[in-house]
Amino acid sequence: MLKSLALLSSFLLAAGAPATVSASPQEASPAVSSPSHAASASRTAAEPAETPPSETLRSEAVFQFTLGKMLAEEHSYRAALAAFEKAVELDPDDPYLRIEYIQALGEAERPVRELTARKAQVAKLAEQAGIALELAPDNVDVLRTVGQVYLRMADFDPDAADRAFEAFSKVRQKEPWDIQTMVALGQLHLSRSQFAEAADIFAEASRYVPNNRILYNFLADARERAGQDKEAVEALQRILSLDPGDVGTRIRLAEMLGRLDDHEAALQALEEAPPSVQGDERLIYLGARELFLNDRPKEALERIQRLDKEGLNRRLRLYVTDLRARILASLGRGDEALDEMAELLDLDPGNVDLLRRVTAQMAQGGQRDEARDLLEAFIDRHRSEVETDEELARAVQTARLALAAFRVEDEAWEPALEVLRPMLASADDETRRTGEVNTAEILYRAGRTNEALALLERSGAEEPTIAHKRVELLLRNGQEGKAKRLLRAQRTADDPELGLAVVQAFHAAERFEDTVPVLEALAEKHSESLEIQFLRGAALERTGDARGAAAAFERVLELDPKHAQTLNYLGYMWADRGENLERARELILRAVDLDPQNGAYIDSLGWVLYRLGQLSEAQQHLERAVRLAPGDPVVYEHLGDVYVALGETGKAAEFYRLALQVAGEDGGEGQDLGAVQRKLDGLAVD
Repeated sequence: MLKSLALLSSFLLAAGAPATVSASPQEASPAVSSPSHAASASRTAAEPAETPPSETLRSEAVFQFTLGKMLAEEHSYRAALAAFEKAVELDPDDPYLRIEYIQALGEAERPVRELTARKAQVAKLAEQAGIALELAPDNVDVLRTVGQVYLRMADFDPDAADRAFEAFSKVRQKEPWDIQTMVALGQLHLSRSQFAEAADIFAEASRYVPNNRILYNFLADARERAGQDKEAVEALQRILSLDPGDVGTRIRLAEMLGRLDDHEAALQALEEAPPSVQGDERLIYLGARELFLNDRPKEALERIQRLDKEGLNRRLRLYVTDLRARILASLGRGDEALDEMAELLDLDPGNVDLLRRVTAQMAQGGQRDEARDLLEAFIDRHRSEVETDEELARAVQTARLALAAFRVEDEAWEPALEVLRPMLASADDETRRTGEVNTAEILYRAGRTNEALALLERSGAEEPTIAHKRVELLLRNGQEGKAKRLLRAQRTADDPELGLAVVQAFHAAERFEDTVPVLEALAEKHSESLEIQFLRGAALERTGDARGAAAAFERVLELDPKHAQTLNYLGYMWADRGENLERARELILRAVDLDPQNGAYIDSLGWVLYRLGQLSEAQQHLERAVRLAPGDPVVYEHLGDVYVALGETGKAAEFYRLALQVAGEDGGEGQDLGAVQRKLDGLAVD
């Protein structure tokens, strides 16, 4: 964000710009336009100099000032700078001369690109701004210029943004209608991740200047980043009302509506584009995507076939190919979909996420054999390139892990081990450890536990990833004594990362009570560790010590008040217990502000609102949580409870059934399925 602040400051420091740019219901402060104005204004803003310049010197200062203004208007900035320097030398106590000098100085040296020279340039600007501020500390034109200079400095000095914020805040107190100042403060709020505050300022600015597209862009950005998606949509719609042919904004609006799961509105926004831009390739692609998401795959395929993939840029071609694959698969045209997926990997062979998603999608669509073939072909095709291309090496590693997973599902143990064998011989430590951990898992599933443990012991018990897997396998194999000895050894270990790895292996096995003494010892030894304190709180909560858990979580928040995971955990714990509900809501709201798209946090917010009896708001947030975290049985159960309270038993039953179905598929871990079943049985529905 500091880069954007520097760009903003260059806009605000434009040469020849008036000192005040206002949209005011009152008369704005006059711009600096004459030396006589400069002289009179400076004397009201600051104490008179003890020894005023002689009339001769003053006349010369006026001449140099006027000359500088004329030269600046002709864009002869270096000559203007020399004139202003002379004027300042002749009349050093006039803050307005300093303002003009700063503007000329900024323009004269604007082409400077080398970092050291730029720092020196900004330091010179800051020096002059400081003198002007001493001369007239309450003058809005001086404060505005000081803010502009510190915006430039923010690129190099993190504290400069705070100084700019202070200066602009003082300007806004005096001239709350000043648009330049509002924009500057809004951008500074964004740089501080204060998105809601930025949105409020941009909204006010847009009321003063209701037809300014730039302000609405700022407003939409701030609203979106604050998690205020509906308000962001309104800002984007306002831009389109001013300029319907703005393709970028129309795309942004459609994508945001899609994220809100309002695909019908997204499609409408795209189809309302004026004829002059309807042929834009991006609009055609997005229209096809929204048709597909509206369960209209045939129309989607017809629309996307209007595009000639060969003529598209690489990024759009990836998107189009991916969508074609999805559409064809949904229409039962598997062979054609497979061809599109293979093309995807050819277009972006190093994209690990793409490789993982494509093969998973193929497997889910019943094309497991084809997915295996695709992975094998990918590995063979790029086998010789892994030594020279790091990105491709990661992709090949991902392909090996995915192919091994297919072999494990088929209980083809030896082929699975063979796929991973090259990873065990890798010179890269991370690749080798990943291979060892996965090989140990396969050996364990094949009934070769001793070989699995021996492999991990040879690899090195002091490495956290290896230690985690070793303890995990010991617990799964019933060798609790060895696992507990490894855990107890972490009480005095110097490496907290290793200790946490062992602790997390016990937590994964739901063995929280064993870890509490170790975490207490680690917390005492590493009192500033957020992760240790957080895991300590989780272990205490899971063993029934809510008071101790709360104390541990409060300690985390002392160390980091913005630790979103802790804010959510403590707030949800209290909400679930029906305790401290107002404080719980406050904590959860802070977590949501930090991560507005986190479905678990939105679920917690809905749950605490339910506990507070605010059913309408709870329903709204829990329905959003379902969209953000689909497939989470706890969210389904919570929404079912809200529907029961609202008297909508049919909907409640639907979500209780979903909770039972999904939790049953996952083994029901972390959820009382019996309680959910009893809730369902208690409803008077068919």
